[in-house]
Amino acid sequence: MAGHGVFEFIERLRFEDRQENFDFNSAAHSPTDDSWFVQRFRAGLTWKSSADFSLQVQLQDVREWGSERPKVPFILGAEGNDALDLRIASVTWGDPKKTPVVFTLGRQVLSFGEERLVGPGDWNNFARTFDAGKLTWSIVPGKTTATLYRQQRGPTSRARNLGDGWKFDHSSSNDIFSGVYVTTKLDQASVLDGYLLWRDKKDNNPIYNAPTTAIPAPARTAAAYDIGQDVFTLGTRFLAPPKEGEFDSEFEGAWQWGHCQPPDHHRGGLVCWQYSHVGSASVGHPQLGRLYAQRLARQIALRRRIQRRVPATPTALTTRTDLS
Repeated sequence: MAGHGVFEFIERLRFEDRQENFDFNSAAHSPTDDSWFVQRFRAGLTWKSSADFSLQVQLQDVREWGSERPKVPFILGAEGNDALDLRIASVTWGDPKKTPVVFTLGRQVLSFGEERLVGPGDWNNFARTFDAGKLTWSIVPGKTTATLYRQQRGPTSRARNLGDGWKFDHSSSNDIFSGVYVTTKLDQASVLDGYLLWRDKKDNNPIYNAPTTAIPAPARTAAAYDIGQDVFTLGTRFLAPPKEGEFDSEFEGAWQWGHCQPPDHHRGGLVCWQYSHVGSASVGHPQLGRLYAQRLARQIALRRRIQRRVPATPTALTTRTDLS
């Protein structure tokens, strides 16, 4: 069988305008009270030498234009600049349609459920990929699937300092994330998931820096992710997708336990439930519903804020070229 390749080019440009959402003080001006563009370009190749072997490579370049914020990711919430980087480089053995086991090794995207806990975070301009090994096993073909993975956390962005030049990012062996995710189809549409996750992060790195920026010194550094931790997460998710003229629903609950630096006991939970009703096609499929989310936590000497933002739909241009 001859090989088959697909080139893919993706360009996304997004405009943002934010006012008083950082210091919440209309009498003061912050570099975040501004308008700007964030731009992202991706170029990739997927090559299938046979039905059960494929190779995927993707480069990415991201920029932030016209803002007062430092062009370093995470500083004052900036998207920042990240010159051409290796976003994906992985090989896959197996065919999900024909073989019970599929294994992917290398830098790849991991996404589970609604991405509340594990996902690429694609609204973020540079998004997230993982250096990982992922094994997917179809326990009951077409019905029950188990996914096991172990990875070094990252990469997010290698541009950790103001003026960083072109260089590929790398993950850290000090941040290991592993888990098992089981998905079962209850019927043609409804899905029940269960998962157990573990994260072992030895320190608070990486730290992003903009030391010469004209902003207060405490704001010139930022941590990309959480502090050092040794935390387990046990959870479940149920999804009944929308159907015309019927109710749909989704539920997800998770519980975490473990330790965080310096060191502190960590206990926390998440419950999210939503339901809605999809109207008739004759009136444009209106969907009315309600979302309920609750975070329950008990922590010793540790306080964290959780923020959730609902993204607008970005503008994207995608071009694909097939090579046979």
